[in-house]
Amino acid sequence: VPIGDWAMETFHLSRNHYDRLGHLFQGLTPAVLCREVFIRNHIFAKRGWMSVLIVSFSMAISAVYELIEWAAALVSAEAAESFLGTQGDHWDTQMDMFCALIGATAGVVLIRFFHNRSMRKLQSILVQENETTMGAQPRRAGVSGHGRTRKWNLFVKWTQIDADDPRFS
Repeated sequence: VPIGDWAMETFHLSRNHYDRLGHLFQGLTPAVLCREVFIRNHIFAKRGWMSVLIVSFSMAISAVYELIEWAAALVSAEAAESFLGTQGDHWDTQMDMFCALIGATAGVVLIRFFHNRSMRKLQSILVQENETTMGAQPRRAGVSGHGRTRKWNLFVKWTQIDADDPRFS
């Protein structure tokens, strides 16, 4: 990758570390997605268990990717070098997993404030838009809940995010 080559030359590094950035995001992205699903579905009553399982889930995804890399190495030595790009580093797998761990931990700890704020904004937008359209429907026979349908009730439950809940801050 050209930017990795530039960094290698500029900072006099022994190898191109661009793949470390990719593995950092390989931990960060699933952590943010998993956290949002856990919060929206009210999976955990205690904040500590949620953080532990988010990091564990992200590490599991990283481990599966490393197993795919290992399988590629078993198939062909040439394919392994071009696919893996270990650049002679025998600790590449461990460093990749460590970078994913750092990314997942950052997703749980550092991005929490911004994630909660964006979820609150999303909740207010979705509820405002759908209350004006769905709440104005005439009452139909056999449908309870002030003219709201079962799908609407499920939607309202999904958008009740509780990002202000102290368990998730």
